[in-house]
Amino acid sequence: MVKDAKEEVSEQIEELKKNIEYTKKAKEAAEKIRNRIKERKDTLRRRYQEKVESEKALREKIKEREKEERERRKKLKDSCPQAKVRTYECGDDGYRIIKKFTYKYDFD
Repeated sequence: MVKDAKEEVSEQIEELKKNIEYTKKAKEAAEKIRNRIKERKDTLRRRYQEKVESEKALREKIKEREKEERERRKKLKDSCPQAKVRTYECGDDGYRIIKKFTYKYDFD
């Protein structure tokens, strides 16, 4: 009876040791999975931030080009001569001739 109790207790101890070992392995595996998930999240977050920054830089670059183009067109437009009006009077028939010179440019 005492021997049976000792064997039973030793079997329970062995089973508990196996359960503890299994729990440690499961905990390590869960920790590895958590680390992989964290690394993946960090990688995805970093890629998203890089994408957002590159798109922002691209938008700023496009805005800068548009601004330069507007300035160039304004400069060209300002360099064009203004419209001129010339009037001529004819003495014999009494008609006045008006000539208007308008300059139109296509900058596109």
